Amino acid sequence: MLVTITLVWHFSQATPKCPPVMPYVNCTCDEETFSVKCTNESTFGNTLPVDLPDSIVMTFIGHNFEFINHIPYPNLNALHLDNNNIKVINNFAFRNLSNLATLSIANNPISLLTPRTFRGLVRLEVLTMENTQLFKIDNYVFVGKHLPKLEIVKLANCSIYDIKPHAFHMLENLALLNLSNNNLKLVPEFASTDFLGELSHLDLSKNGITSLGQSGFENLPNLQNLFLSHNKIHKIYNHDFKGLDKTLVTLDLDHNHLNETGPTAFIRLTSLASLDISNNDLKQLIWEEFPWDNLVKVLLHDNPWTCDCENSWMIESETIKVHNKHSNFTCAAPHKYQNKPVLEVPPSAFACPPRTHKWTTTVVLVMGVAMSLSLAVIGAFSLCKCIRKRKGSDSGNSTPTSAYKRVHDDQGELILRT
Repeated sequence: MLVTITLVWHFSQATPKCPPVMPYVNCTCDEETFSVKCTNESTFGNTLPVDLPDSIVMTFIGHNFEFINHIPYPNLNALHLDNNNIKVINNFAFRNLSNLATLSIANNPISLLTPRTFRGLVRLEVLTMENTQLFKIDNYVFVGKHLPKLEIVKLANCSIYDIKPHAFHMLENLALLNLSNNNLKLVPEFASTDFLGELSHLDLSKNGITSLGQSGFENLPNLQNLFLSHNKIHKIYNHDFKGLDKTLVTLDLDHNHLNETGPTAFIRLTSLASLDISNNDLKQLIWEEFPWDNLVKVLLHDNPWTCDCENSWMIESETIKVHNKHSNFTCAAPHKYQNKPVLEVPPSAFACPPRTHKWTTTVVLVMGVAMSLSLAVIGAFSLCKCIRKRKGSDSGNSTPTSAYKRVHDDQGELILRT
């Protein structure tokens, strides 16, 4: 395996030159690019050598460093330490790398990060730690105060099952966060508890997420791309994407267990341009549930669709036809059209019953209910009247009201007598 060292110098500095003789066997230096390549057969053992050229970019691959205590290259702009069996990074190990912009320590069995691990990296922009064994990320491991330039963090396939609410604290320039292929069960709380104002790309695919929760993504005001594929989500609720109404452009929900979506879950996403809900358990969706103003791509294939009136919009939409015509976009019901491509089913199968039939049925039902209520009121009134008469006739001392009779005098005037 190779160790590559690429050196880039500021214009204000003299043009670097490779040394006449490299200090280690199997290390070479390219004069044109000032890059040094060393294989794992190099003789500097399990610690970083101090006598390599003071480079700007250095790459070590295939060594057995295990512990990183100190990086002896203060002028580094990029450092790659992938595949070196690193298990522990001591606190403040990077304290002298104030110019470092790119750090890659992927494919190492690192299991612990602390709030002091990345101290000193005030110009770090890109951090790659994929394929490690972090398991969890505690509060304040990534803090904007100490990592003010950080824009990209890649933590895919790190066996992460727990991320504390303030693990990514006030990272004002963070634009991309990849947490795919981990063991998360819920959307991490930082999406609603910590402000990440510039985050535009969040990848949570290939986890074990079962629910998006009700807290939403309120503190991610610029999120444009959200990837939630290959999870275990069963239902999308109306407020699951709270906070993303005007910003979200791409939403990927394929390969979940979706069988229901809230009627306003998607319609709120007015900037949505691409939606992938393929490979789920959906049977019906309504046209009015989608924000069609900007939506140009919708993937629906590999769902058990019912080919009936409710889904008639699927064969009418050009957007659906363009992006699903060559995929497994088939009917699961009715039995007559089972496994038949949706776009090849006769339009008559999607025909809706005449609305007049529904109107007539509704009118009959309403009239029937009204008539029943009227008869009930009349019956109740008659019953009360009979009860009052019976009480009047059975009582020895009539009430003042029941004792009066209406009679006419000789002049036809109405008078009351007892």
